[in-house]
Amino acid sequence: MNLFLFDPNGYEKLYNCSAYKVEDVPIEKRQDIVWGLIFVIMFILYELLYLPCIYSITKHLDQACYKFMLFIGIVDIICLPVCALIHGYFAITGAVFCSHPTFIYLAGSFGFFFWVIESSGDIILAVNRCVEVISPIWGERLYNGKRAWLWMLPPMIYGLYVLFYTKPILFSGIYFAWFFNPHVGYIDDFGLVYNNPIQTFHNWLVTFGLSSSYIVFTTVFFIRATRGNNRTSLAQKMSFLQVLAISIVNIATGLIYIYMQFFRISEAIIYIASLMWVTAHGLPSLIYLFMNKTIRNDTFALFGYVPAQQLSVGHFAGAKTGHLSTTTKIAPKTNIANINIH
Repeated sequence: MNLFLFDPNGYEKLYNCSAYKVEDVPIEKRQDIVWGLIFVIMFILYELLYLPCIYSITKHLDQACYKFMLFIGIVDIICLPVCALIHGYFAITGAVFCSHPTFIYLAGSFGFFFWVIESSGDIILAVNRCVEVISPIWGERLYNGKRAWLWMLPPMIYGLYVLFYTKPILFSGIYFAWFFNPHVGYIDDFGLVYNNPIQTFHNWLVTFGLSSSYIVFTTVFFIRATRGNNRTSLAQKMSFLQVLAISIVNIATGLIYIYMQFFRISEAIIYIASLMWVTAHGLPSLIYLFMNKTIRNDTFALFGYVPAQQLSVGHFAGAKTGHLSTTTKIAPKTNIANINIH
């Protein structure tokens, strides 16, 4: 982005389109209407599912983990238009960089930015779950009150560095994916000029950061269980499983793009990678609705359904819950390779 904004000569040197014509590759080889429509549909579904989750999360910001979930959720909602809607539109229209250079450059810059801060936020959320389960005292010291918001500054600063000082990902309808090389399919580069080492570094960071958190949690859990002193509540276990499910998608996404940097890839791998990027930002909404009782009940209430009786209110961070299974309907509320992405 720094090149685009402040160094027009440098930008023109790397990203000019004078060496070929877009039509050198026929439109039929640049379009994928079926998959483009699938991505547009995924965008609509994920966005609609995420909105009630965000509504519920904002009601429980007294807990640190919900603050992190709100941060990640907002980033996901903002990124989905890039990785799903715009991706689908470009696939339907057969876009390549030189057909929409400014639009694709900006979309790719912000898409990479959102991936970096979302996956970094996921690491912070995973560490938070570990700390609060292992040592509630340290959890209180590190995350109590407004301190939790401060933990979101490092991902933002890191993301801004990536946005302004590294090369963006750029869409190519020829391969239905995002590449660092703007001329992929027309002029080969093989990572000599258009590369971004931060991308590989970040994906390894996500893989090791998240994996380490779960190894620590699992080790502590089994040590406590063997000693007969397992103080981890069911709600804490469920909350960690939710974070684990979200993180597995991020780990898989990071690993598949690392693989794409070092090995020859097939068309199937490219499509899987694109799907994984969308899933990384959209799947949390489904995980929350299926696995988080608090968010699920808030969503039911939003659309006019609430539990008939509640013995206690369940919260993500560890409150014990007891709900009867019957529900009562009430009136609805009116307010309602140089391939790459990351």
